[in-house]
Amino acid sequence: PQRLIFTPLGNLLVSEGGTEVPNTGRVSIVDRQGNRRSLLEGLPAARAHNIPAFGPVGLALNGRTLYVLIGEGDVQVGPPFSLNPNGPSSPIFHSVLRIEFSSGVDSITSSFQLGRGDHWALRDGYDITLRNASGDSGTVHLLTSFSSVVPNILGGTARYRPSDPYGAWLDAGNNALYVIDASAETLIKVNTVTGRYLVLTRFQPDERAADPTFVDTVPTAVCPVEDSFLVSFLTATRYPAGASSVRMWSPSDGNWSRLNPLVGDLTMTNDLACLRGGTP
Repeated sequence: PQRLIFTPLGNLLVSEGGTEVPNTGRVSIVDRQGNRRSLLEGLPAARAHNIPAFGPVGLALNGRTLYVLIGEGDVQVGPPFSLNPNGPSSPIFHSVLRIEFSSGVDSITSSFQLGRGDHWALRDGYDITLRNASGDSGTVHLLTSFSSVVPNILGGTARYRPSDPYGAWLDAGNNALYVIDASAETLIKVNTVTGRYLVLTRFQPDERAADPTFVDTVPTAVCPVEDSFLVSFLTATRYPAGASSVRMWSPSDGNWSRLNPLVGDLTMTNDLACLRGGTP
């Protein structure tokens, strides 16, 4: 399990990385009694960063429309990490999927299944309509895809950076999905209608007092606060106690930001919960 959000009826939607078998990621529904059922299976997933399976992560729900962030997957292999010479297990890692269901997710009782051929069809620009055993339908659309790797311009020893969209917050009224990319170190605004995106900021590395080298901040989640955003930061491996934090970013901070901690002395902060109406 990676991330969870509430459904309209108070159940939980949970993104799951899958097993060591590639492309076994899924989204599950867990009801108030703790019973799990699959909503969508066959999502991109693969071993990454010593994690046995990593694929679906951030989630956002608006009525019958579900947004699913697909993480880095096996774009890299290692350690030592390098680009996968065989190519990734799915062509739609580092992307955002939009799934429009025929019914509300709380009423769907049997799962939908994506096949590997569906991954390629989505990559090639086609929408995929799935049907489950109960007669419901779900149309899957590749809303946007980020560059799998880019030159490393933020510092550190790596020559390149992969993309790893990780956390999301939806502003449905303004057709905006805010995405945190944990490897590219970015906060991104995605238009939920067109799929076009804007990088709002790139977070600059931190300098640790005990280790005078710059290390990644690793942003993991975002919550809105008026015209600003709270962002949680995991910090980079070796994850020393007290190095994780929550910080505030505002447009006035610019698009190359090194932010002071608002809440510090944390360890491995992975997520934030935003109450309805955008209150953190």
